[in-house]
Amino acid sequence: MKKIATFFSVVAVAAIAFTSCSKKGDYTCVCTLDGTEVARVTWNDIKKSDAETACNQQQTSGGSTIKCELQ
Repeated sequence: MKKIATFFSVVAVAAIAFTSCSKKGDYTCVCTLDGTEVARVTWNDIKKSDAETACNQQQTSGGSTIKCELQ
């Protein structure tokens, strides 16, 4: 009986670990220049870390200070 309980415990932990690592969602990156919104980009079904990276890449501009934030 202990072996069965241990087996199901291991399976449950593995299932939780795999689902928490692959959480994806919809994220919007809003970019502003001097307080005025200049761009809004939405990514669907993407990991948060990938959305943050993509949003940070939106900040590059020809010398202007554009601030982008993930929402």
